[in-house]
Amino acid sequence: MPIGMSGTFRAEFMDWIVELLVESKMVGAQMGAAVRSGAGFDEARVVRAIRLLVDAEPVLGCRFVVDGMPRWERMVDLDNRITLEVMSSADPASDAACYVAAGLDPREGPQVRAVILRGADGDTLVLKTTHVALDGGGLKQLLYLLGRIYRALGDDPAYVPEPDPRPRSLESIAKTASFMDRLKAVRFRRNFPRTDWSVPGIGGEGEPIYMADVIEPTDFGPLAAYGKTRGATVHDLLLAAYFRTLFAELQPAPGAHTPVNMSADLRPWLPPDAVMPLANLPATWAVMVTPVEGEDFAGTLARVVERTRAWKASDVGRTRAVESVLGEWLVRLFGMKTLRRHWRMITRALEGTGYPSLTNIGEIDGTVLDFGEDAPIDDAYLFGPIGYPGGLIVTVSTFRRRLRLSVGIDARSTDVGLARRVLDGLATELRTIARAGSS
Repeated sequence: MPIGMSGTFRAEFMDWIVELLVESKMVGAQMGAAVRSGAGFDEARVVRAIRLLVDAEPVLGCRFVVDGMPRWERMVDLDNRITLEVMSSADPASDAACYVAAGLDPREGPQVRAVILRGADGDTLVLKTTHVALDGGGLKQLLYLLGRIYRALGDDPAYVPEPDPRPRSLESIAKTASFMDRLKAVRFRRNFPRTDWSVPGIGGEGEPIYMADVIEPTDFGPLAAYGKTRGATVHDLLLAAYFRTLFAELQPAPGAHTPVNMSADLRPWLPPDAVMPLANLPATWAVMVTPVEGEDFAGTLARVVERTRAWKASDVGRTRAVESVLGEWLVRLFGMKTLRRHWRMITRALEGTGYPSLTNIGEIDGTVLDFGEDAPIDDAYLFGPIGYPGGLIVTVSTFRRRLRLSVGIDARSTDVGLARRVLDGLATELRTIARAGSS
């Protein structure tokens, strides 16, 4: 149904699923993005741009309502709700991480907040949003759109963008599915295959935190070249390095069931020329690579490439879209209580297990991320969801061949030292391969 600027509109199936993940403490609700400009940002124009942003993408100006059938409810006091903090910062990257980690409740709304961190190298604009409203691909869209609005306001202070009334569902992808795709979607599928990972949790005091590392362009180039000679993408290299780091830290037995959960953006499956509003369009899938004693990086990479190629060849993205549309139809038929009952069964089955995840959001396109000539962007990076016990989530984003790795954890229940060692080990694996390949 068309989205108005007041009232309520439907929440899509993937919004429901992410809310259940948040409610069951499997992930945190928050996600974020940061852009730095050495020339700085105009504070008043940023405030106006964000206020227009929540009209251009109406879901951002809503609260998520969960009583009865979940829905988005448009807020009526957005002029007072949209504010911008401005702070001096000696370490903008660390302060940006703290700002996003502090969280944002999708049930309160609105779905976006912002701060400008003024540092020695310019201004860093940090956006905090919720995974219930959008995914990693949507997070990049959010940055691009904000840049367009900010730039347009520089040319015309009276500029007002048109709201996007299009549906946020996966139905447009599902409609392109073949009969076999639809048949595969109807068959029972285990979303979470058996796992032998044991990711230790802890009890104690702490807060959600992010930690990060960076692969600089001087290492990114040789790393990509190494992969190309072996028929591997940068994503394959990341996954192989992650598996090897997890094997070293968690010490699973050879041959153990050790899946890593992945998320893929379904936007490439949209019909030609189709544009989707901000939404959750992910396909989750598990890559199973078992530990092999004494295996070198090339051996692990070869097995990863074999599995990721099989996934791509299966065209499973379209199947996932059909599954979501079918799932929504079933829930609307039988009610949310049925979905919640099924969800409790899943979470009980996963208790005491580990499910590491890798979310490669991909490249932030520097030719599309444009805040205008008066605010050239020097750096940009993204923050993925916070992982709870058993669910180490590594998020990857790239801007101008600068690859940023981040891990978000709840320090009250996840071993901070373990998360730091996993992040360090992953970065070390990647740098070692890059430097060996360039020598």
